[in-house]
Amino acid sequence: LMAHQMALTHRYDAVICLGAVIRGQTPHFDYVAAEVSKGIAAASFQTGVPVVFGVVTVDNMQQALERAGIKSNKGWEFAMSALEMASLMRQVKASSTTGTYLNTAAAGTMVAPLKSALPQQLPAETSPSEQLGN
Repeated sequence: LMAHQMALTHRYDAVICLGAVIRGQTPHFDYVAAEVSKGIAAASFQTGVPVVFGVVTVDNMQQALERAGIKSNKGWEFAMSALEMASLMRQVKASSTTGTYLNTAAAGTMVAPLKSALPQQLPAETSPSEQLGN
C-alpha cells in the first residue's frame, strides 16, 4: 500500500520495496510471498512508476543475512535495478514524443515505442541494424 501511495505522488522516479519473508512451519510463507509479489507488480502497473521487488524469500535467518550482505548484497542489486528502470522509463517517455528507438547498452535493452509493451532483451553482440530487424 505504501509503495503504491508513494508512486502515486510522482515525486519518485522509482520505488524499492525491501523486506524478507522467512519460511515457517506452515504454508503461510507461500501465500505471503505470492501476495507481496502481486501487490508490488500491481503498484507499478497502476501508477506507471517502476516499483522494484526487493524482497528476499528464504528458508531461514541465515539465508536472509547472507543475501543482505554476508555473501551478496541484494539491497544494492535492487537499488541498481531501480536506477536502471527509472533511467529506462525516462528514455521511453522522451522517445515517445520523437518516435525514435533507444538502445541502453548497460541493460542490453532495445525499446521500440508503440511497437512493444515490454522491452526486448537482446544479446550484447547484436548490431543496431540486427536489433531493428534490418
